[in-house]
Amino acid sequence: AGDCGTAICCSLENTSLSRAAKKKYRALSYAWGDANQPQYVIWINGIPVTVGLQLFGALLHIRRLNRVTSARFWIDAICIQHNNLDEKRTQLPLMREIYSRVTDVWIWLGAATDHTDEAVSYIMQNSPCTLSSSADHLFELAMALLSIICRPWFSGLWVVQELALSRYDPLEIIGTKSIRWSSFARACE
Repeated sequence: AGDCGTAICCSLENTSLSRAAKKKYRALSYAWGDANQPQYVIWINGIPVTVGLQLFGALLHIRRLNRVTSARFWIDAICIQHNNLDEKRTQLPLMREIYSRVTDVWIWLGAATDHTDEAVSYIMQNSPCTLSSSADHLFELAMALLSIICRPWFSGLWVVQELALSRYDPLEIIGTKSIRWSSFARACE
């Protein structure tokens, strides 16, 4: 993927689901965003390809996490030609199988804000709220969690399937921080 100042370069390989499962791959889940938003260029197999703001931001931030230099991801906007109706009709029914075979699902929720950083810090500390917590603290915590829950990803149609089919605890990425889905769900209880 290169350094933060360089272009995002990816390779795309055509494979069957059975072979892909043997090679191990992750799925990237994200909110597509508005089709009228600016498009950004990434390089796939040496060819420039335009992607939306959300996917571009996800790829940039994943690269900044320094966890991934070369890993396989299944990304719907890249792996499915959405302007080709025949391909969509063939590929969309396979989503169940695709997500059930991934080694991990990474959920890109967008860039960080002060509120999201506060929410992630709280979740990572796993400190329970009690009735003795101050009203101001409880309000700030609720607002911080809402700043995550109100992200466009949570209103997506496919998110339930992507979460339910993952055999592993999905990873939520907010800016440069990440938390596991189970930790987030516990904090929201």
